[in-house]
Amino acid sequence: MIFGKFALGINSFKITVLIPFRWDMDDLVKNLFGYAGKVAVVTGAASGIGRETAKLLVELGANTYGLDVKEINIPNVKYIPVNLLKRDN
Repeated sequence: MIFGKFALGINSFKITVLIPFRWDMDDLVKNLFGYAGKVAVVTGAASGIGRETAKLLVELGANTYGLDVKEINIPNVKYIPVNLLKRDN
């Protein structure tokens, strides 16, 4: 259970009321960052930090594109093969 805080100020008096409400923590985090429906591009998405970042962005609802030399096997990540070490790539 999460408590919402509602504050009401009248003149010099301040009243704070805690209102209990249910909100799934997953929904709270997803809405907090606001990635739902946004486009995210992750370089180095085949492994390491890039891979975990791409997976997290998919969970948060972003349309995620992964750029890497190696194949990316993450569900809902659109793979774009690219070698960023080469200027003409």
